[in-house]
Amino acid sequence: MILLNRLIFTNATGDTRAELKFSDSFSFVFGASNTGKSFAVKSLDFMLGGNRELPDIQERRPYDRVQLELTLQPDQRLVLERALAGGEFLVSVNGAEPVVWGARHNRNNDDNLSNNLLGRLGMAGKEIAQDKSATKKPLSFRDIVRLCIVDETSIQSETSPAQTGEVQFAALERNIFKYMLTGEDDSALITQLKPKEYSAGRSAQVSLLEQMLIEVDAEIADSFPDLDNLTDELEKVRGELANLERQIAFARESARTKLENKANLVKLINRDQQRVTDIVLALENFSQLKRVYDSDVARLESIEEAGFLLGLTADDSCPVCGAPPEAQKHKHALAEIEAARAAAEIEIAKVKAHGVELTATVGDTSAELQRTGGRLLDNQKSLASIEAEIAAGLPTADDNLRRLSEIIPRRDRINRGLELSKRKLELEKQIAELKKRRQKRLPSNAQAGLSVHTANQFAMEVGSILKEWGFPGECRTFFEIEKNFDLIIDGKQRKDNGKGVRAITHAAFKVGLMTYCRKRDLPHPGFVVLDSPLITYRDPIRSRDGALSAEEVAIKSSDLAERMLAHLGSLGALGQVIIFDNIDPPANAATYADIEIFTNNPAEGRQGLL
Repeated sequence: MILLNRLIFTNATGDTRAELKFSDSFSFVFGASNTGKSFAVKSLDFMLGGNRELPDIQERRPYDRVQLELTLQPDQRLVLERALAGGEFLVSVNGAEPVVWGARHNRNNDDNLSNNLLGRLGMAGKEIAQDKSATKKPLSFRDIVRLCIVDETSIQSETSPAQTGEVQFAALERNIFKYMLTGEDDSALITQLKPKEYSAGRSAQVSLLEQMLIEVDAEIADSFPDLDNLTDELEKVRGELANLERQIAFARESARTKLENKANLVKLINRDQQRVTDIVLALENFSQLKRVYDSDVARLESIEEAGFLLGLTADDSCPVCGAPPEAQKHKHALAEIEAARAAAEIEIAKVKAHGVELTATVGDTSAELQRTGGRLLDNQKSLASIEAEIAAGLPTADDNLRRLSEIIPRRDRINRGLELSKRKLELEKQIAELKKRRQKRLPSNAQAGLSVHTANQFAMEVGSILKEWGFPGECRTFFEIEKNFDLIIDGKQRKDNGKGVRAITHAAFKVGLMTYCRKRDLPHPGFVVLDSPLITYRDPIRSRDGALSAEEVAIKSSDLAERMLAHLGSLGALGQVIIFDNIDPPANAATYADIEIFTNNPAEGRQGLL
């Protein structure tokens, strides 16, 4: 529930200020014409998200900003501030730092006034059907405010209080009213295309398909004059392609085998070449070793021969100096010389044995060199032969690839032609089906307005209020839901009464909506603001609204005004009512209402709103 606490007008410096406070239950603001009552009503609507520019009256010139303090029960206090020129809102919640809220409804976030207030009232995310096809729009707070704030023009209108009179919004407004009286929105309804939209969509589809058909026909005529023969030609091309693919597969397999053999031969050749190199190097080493053996044998044979000779001449004069044996300084025993000679002889035998072994090894190694060399030559010949075969097969492979490159485009062209032919048939079929197709509409699932039961329950609530106010007649009230979507009071359409009666019954309608919803815990902000509901009490001579009707005369002569205001003053537990009017309140009005008087006299009380 929302309570409107006060409306404040300020300027940028804060030194100019005008304030209008409201009671939590019933406020009655009265005074002469042109004192700002209607401007206050428009300002309240403006501060609750209205986008209509405020009247550019002289009295508003010193001010450039307006504030509205609200209480969202139980414990949230909001201060809304907005430039008189319009735009976004600065909003402070419970005295916190102000934040900016947008003026346009956006259900996808909370940085706008509408979705914030709907969320706090438990109405966020609701959807309302706009027509019988159940085309839906998100519920905005402005849809609700329209049923809570009534200006002077609307309250006298012949249009139903539930509607604005704009034909294009009639279904939407009826469904908003239905939502408030039932608490059920239209989000579950299935949206259907409107007949005109369906027809336009079908025509657009046919036009698009016909354009596509023209393009297909043009391509067929330009590129496929042989369209009728393409199926036979495709079979022929497929046969050629299959035969060529077999040849290519055979050639590929043959080439693969030859390449594998070539790789094996290269591996063997590389191995044998390495082995030949190793053998040649080994033979060179063996040759050097044999020379060493021969040198060792020659040296040892010299030692052995010298020992032998020395043994023969042991008792002779020195062969070098000719000294006789007795004159020689060193004496060497014959046994020592013989031992040296014998040792040399043994060493000679060992070296010669090694030489024999070396000769055998050289023979084996030379034989291996001959075998490896022969195998190497054979493999090199085989490699040359395989390379020649591979080279001989390259022209054939190139020819196969050339033939393949010729067949593939032929096949692709044939497939494109057949695809276009198939596409043409499909398009012609689709066009024919679309032209014959008619919209299959489900029975309308969007309930326009109200059920009879709910409508009459609401009408009974309004009738009880009229009776409480002392409205003339029996106050038997019904709600006509088909044509006018309005009340019938004692058998008479509400719109067929004079302005004064229409204003009173409009007020009863809006107050009844609030009490009906609040008693049943249905969605309603919990306040009603009415501008001039008691126009019946105008001066018939001086008023621009003209003479009174018979019903208005009866009302003016009754105590309806006193009873109406007293009743509104008793509704504090259900909601807040604010009335702006020209008539003087009853003498005891201060006991049930907060009274504010606009005197239109600067020397007496409050002259006006600003």
